[in-house]
Amino acid sequence: MAEERRNSRSNNDRRGGDRRFGGRRGPREDGLPEGLERKVIDIRRVAKVRAGAKRLRFSAVVAVGDRKGRVNVGLGRGGDTKSAINKAVKYAADRLVNIALIGDTIPHEVTAKYSAAKLLIKPAGPGTGVTASGPVRSVMEVAGIRNVLTKQLGSSNAISNAYCTVEALKMLDSRRIKDRRLEMARSRRINSKKSEEKGGTAPDSKKEK
Repeated sequence: MAEERRNSRSNNDRRGGDRRFGGRRGPREDGLPEGLERKVIDIRRVAKVRAGAKRLRFSAVVAVGDRKGRVNVGLGRGGDTKSAINKAVKYAADRLVNIALIGDTIPHEVTAKYSAAKLLIKPAGPGTGVTASGPVRSVMEVAGIRNVLTKQLGSSNAISNAYCTVEALKMLDSRRIKDRRLEMARSRRINSKKSEEKGGTAPDSKKEK
């Protein structure tokens, strides 16, 4: 018994410590690096007919991002769902795309097309949230976009719309961020002036009464 306990302790030390006793966590089973987040968009079972039998396999589409402007979508196939998801995660994590953001929204309006899918995305103000369908929402959230308006103009296929979302985010121009910031500053000044005018006229009207 004593020898078994020693062996188990030594094995835990090699792995980075036992989790029950506050040891380090080992590498994640899905191979996702630290700082990245994944969302499974679609899982499908694919049957291939071969001589004498059917071969069942699975395909998975996963969105991977760091919520700081880096995102991509990966497609993986495997004999089970776990291996398919791991392959999709690895593909997307190795090919992350940097996108231009202004705060937690996008700098300008974009219309993108991928296969039969067509997507329109627009910037939105704080508190709007992500107005989008399931696959589009998954990509937006892992990219770090919290306020955006979207509309599907083409096919409703989940996989096509996920790839179309990435294509739309690639089209964002970082040079237009300055223009967007100037517009936001102007709108703030106008709103502040209006509030000051309202606050200044209210007391005078009371006096006249």
